[in-house]
Amino acid sequence: MPVPEEPAYQRLVIPTDGSKTSQQALEKGVQLARAMDAHVTGLYVIDNSAYAAFPGDIEWSQIKDMLAKESEKALGMVEEACKQAGIDCNVHVREGNPAEEIIAASKDYDLIIMGTHGRSGLEHLLLGSVAEKVIRHADKPVLVVREPDEE
Repeated sequence: MPVPEEPAYQRLVIPTDGSKTSQQALEKGVQLARAMDAHVTGLYVIDNSAYAAFPGDIEWSQIKDMLAKESEKALGMVEEACKQAGIDCNVHVREGNPAEEIIAASKDYDLIIMGTHGRSGLEHLLLGSVAEKVIRHADKPVLVVREPDEE
């Protein structure tokens, strides 16, 4: 009698920035983790390029504190969603380019679950897409949850 294989997706990473689309990805990720009895890791990347957007009179430490508070809030949502679903989870914060950091972290996981804003045209050209970069360069499967169309 053949030995049943272990499910393919036991370690899920869910990058989050606290946005509506990352919340939707979290919901889908928690559903999947629950169905597969998988472990979830919430990942928040402090985007170092965000420092350049702040006025010069704000201290770097103030900016970093602000971004750290944002990461705590976003990752707190991951912990709470997993707790309510009875799923094991942990959270990590990294610093750097979001797409690059997600790709680097993904080597320790079986599946990346993330949201995308679904921008197109000029907005996509100017802002790029973290999800698109992750899809193109990660060596792990990526489940992308798109923001529903506003009506």
